[in-house]
This record gives sequence, structure tokens and C-alpha cells, in this order.
Amino acid sequence: MTDLEMCIGALLGVFDKYAGRDGDPNTLTKCEVRDLVKAELPGLLKDQSGKEGVDKIMKDLDSDGDGLMNFQEFAVLVISISVCCHNCLKEMSKKK
Repeated sequence: MTDLEMCIGALLGVFDKYAGRDGDPNTLTKCEVRDLVKAELPGLLKDQSGKEGVDKIMKDLDSDGDGLMNFQEFAVLVISISVCCHNCLKEMSKKK
């Protein structure tokens, strides 16, 4: 497998690891999102792992308004964080 294929597999695995703990294996509840953020993104989203932070994440990304996060909405979260990290790294390299 290529690096990118392994990354896609890892994203699928992380989603599946947390989805369904509270019910539907195709979605993440707010509690599952909180657990995921705390365990998988502790350095990047440490200020978002509380109730208000998770509420904001859900509000911003719950495009279908069902109060749950499906895989597409999860992918938007991961891509958004990736873009922010990429932009920060570019800015830091400019300052050197």
C-alpha cells in the first residue's frame, strides 16, 4: 500500500473505532466525538475536547443537521485540521 492508501485506511479505522459505541456504527454521537478528539487529537484540539468545544465542532460540521457526525462530516474535520496545520507550517517556514 502507498502512504496515502495507508492514511485513508487509518482514517477509516479511527472512525470505526469510535462510531457505534452509542448506537449506529455509521455515525459519531457528541460523546463519541469528544472521546475521539481527546484520544486522537490531544495536541491539536486540546481546547476543543470539553463540552463547548465539541458542541461547536458538531454545530460547524453537522451539515445534515441530525446531531450526529457521519464519515463525510468526519472527513471534513480531518481535512480542515490538515489544511490549518499545512498553513501554519508554511508560515513558520517563511519566518526562518
